[in-house]
Amino acid sequence: MPQLSVPYGSPQLPAAPGGGFARPWVEQLAKQSAELNADHSVVFEKLNALLRALASGERMSVSLACSAMSAEARAHFEREEEQMLANDYPQRELHAGQHDELLRHLARISYKVTVNMGYWSPASELSMLEQWFVPHLSYADQHFADFVAARRGGRADPNRAV
Repeated sequence: MPQLSVPYGSPQLPAAPGGGFARPWVEQLAKQSAELNADHSVVFEKLNALLRALASGERMSVSLACSAMSAEARAHFEREEEQMLANDYPQRELHAGQHDELLRHLARISYKVTVNMGYWSPASELSMLEQWFVPHLSYADQHFADFVAARRGGRADPNRAV
């Protein structure tokens, strides 16, 4: 089973005016489904709110934004994983493992800012989020979108190297 990871030197998510990441990938993933595409857009809005909170360094803002991001991500991941199961996606467990990784990291951020113990670096959290989202959106989600498109008679190749 191929690893769904980002190749060395891959582009980072572009910055949006006013902070956060821009959304060039949303249209690229439209092959999955309208529902999941709408989900991605909402998750992206929550991510940008979290990134702005991290940039502010205000622990309460980070905690609230992290909770909102976690709830939205969890709901989206459940819907996406249901679609993977319905489409018999062979890399479902690997993909779901990446979802779990993000949820664990969001829980760690929330814990760090709530408990106020030890060293906490908003810059390292920003970096981790970008390191997770770039490969997940650009490779793992794209691979799933290609797989779904191919099953539905689209032109995408579900066996393309990632």
